[in-house]
Amino acid sequence: MENKIALKIISDAEEKARAIKAEAEEKAKVILGKADSEIAAMEKAFGDEKARMLSEARRSAKVQAELELKKSKLSAEKSVIDMIFDNAGKRIAALPKKEYLELIADMMTAAENGDEVKIAEKDKSVITEAFVKKCADKLKIKLKLSKKHEDISGGVILAGAVADKNLSLEADFKELRESLESDIARILFGEEK
Repeated sequence: MENKIALKIISDAEEKARAIKAEAEEKAKVILGKADSEIAAMEKAFGDEKARMLSEARRSAKVQAELELKKSKLSAEKSVIDMIFDNAGKRIAALPKKEYLELIADMMTAAENGDEVKIAEKDKSVITEAFVKKCADKLKIKLKLSKKHEDISGGVILAGAVADKNLSLEADFKELRESLESDIARILFGEEK
């Protein structure tokens, strides 16, 4: 009888152990199922985040490349325009004396009575007292050629009692460039500056 009781206890214990094991396995399946779902959701979220980050990185790199391209293009266009104006300055500096004096005489039409005409050191043999007097007589005003030379590449500076007029080649080219640069860019590169 003791064996029957012991066997019954053992049998009940084994049954109970199987039930506990089955319940534990069921709970483990539920927990593992939840974990798998959470992992899948996390992988999807991380995958979506990774894809978003990669897309953002690609977009950022593209924008940066486009900006660099525009900077390079603008720099090249500026160099071309600089070259155009440099060459124009060299051509004016290389004008024959007669044509250069015609240009200076045209600048002198802006002179007012009593102005002092200031010139570049290199022009002292070209723009003489006689030339200044001739321009003054034509304008029916008095002008005086300055003994001091200006640090300009050519043209004149008219020093007046009230204000000076900078008609140097540098000032004229700066003004000319400001007024024509967008037209030049449009003609050369097909765009507005």
